[in-house]
Amino acid sequence: MDFPAGGSSAVPVCDGAQPQQGWGQGFRIMGTTRNSGQIDVAVCRTEPANVLVADVDSVMGFVAGSIVSRGGASAAQIDVSESLAEPVTPRRGWYLPLKFAAEWSLAAVLLVCLSPLLLALALVVRLTSRGPSFYAQTRLGLNGRHYRILKLRTMVHEAEKATGPVWAGLSGDARITPLGRVLRDTHLDELPQLWNVVRGEMALIGPRPERPEIAARIERRVSGYGLRLAVRPGVTGLAQMLLPADDPAELSTPGSAMLGLRRKLAHDLLYVREAGPLLDLRIALCTPCHFAASAASAAGEALAKLARRCGDAARGLLERARRGMLGGYRIPDVGTNPTAAPDESYSIAACA
Repeated sequence: MDFPAGGSSAVPVCDGAQPQQGWGQGFRIMGTTRNSGQIDVAVCRTEPANVLVADVDSVMGFVAGSIVSRGGASAAQIDVSESLAEPVTPRRGWYLPLKFAAEWSLAAVLLVCLSPLLLALALVVRLTSRGPSFYAQTRLGLNGRHYRILKLRTMVHEAEKATGPVWAGLSGDARITPLGRVLRDTHLDELPQLWNVVRGEMALIGPRPERPEIAARIERRVSGYGLRLAVRPGVTGLAQMLLPADDPAELSTPGSAMLGLRRKLAHDLLYVREAGPLLDLRIALCTPCHFAASAASAAGEALAKLARRCGDAARGLLERARRGMLGGYRIPDVGTNPTAAPDESYSIAACA
């Protein structure tokens, strides 16, 4: 979010209010103490809702109502209508408990049935690259609660040690192992998330979970991004079925309109509002089709690459055969008169 320049007087914050960590009413409460780079924030629902921050330039979450600064930092004021989207409420609140029970049961059954495959894949990952078979990563869950998502490792060990949290490249990411590429293309690396569903941290269907560090960067530029956390994040979801993968360039390019992220957010919020048995059934039926199509596309690309390599090898062999059979007739230098006979020192036998 871009903050307009200019001063403003302090906006009163509710006296005696006790800010809480987490999310609430569509805005994020970053913290109450300046510690590890976080900012001092107090939040109160008034008309309009106000947020007091210690440093306008370092705000990393949603902005509710007016922003002011203290301690001599530059001040800015933003109208609530421009900075805070209305909270998103599921239209079928009765459905969510039934959805949780059904998905928990299905996830438990799938986890038991697929455990041999999961163990086999984990063994192959361990044998083909250095590092553990599984990795855990902090993600934002329901109402912004942190949890550890489980996945099969598809990248080299400690892939983000030098870069910090970043999205994987859409193509040609050198950190992805050869086996990891196959696991990503077939989405088999997502299977361990069934354990997250059994633990109640995720749903089978819902908005895809994001890392807190990346979510904070998105929130600065896409207002209302945290509203998608009104339901549990899912292994699959409406946006995943309808839209391509996130483009890292949107996040890393200064001034990017982030249209892809905005479209995905719109679909996530549509799901939050319209979640119901029929929509979930459609997503559940589409998911294996989508994963199979992704696997088929990856297999086609692999076969095409193999065919190109075979074609290059065959062409090389044929070229060598051609040169071997006719190379003795090649005249090395014709000078300025191509009609003249070759020099007496030239002989076909010598060239051969």
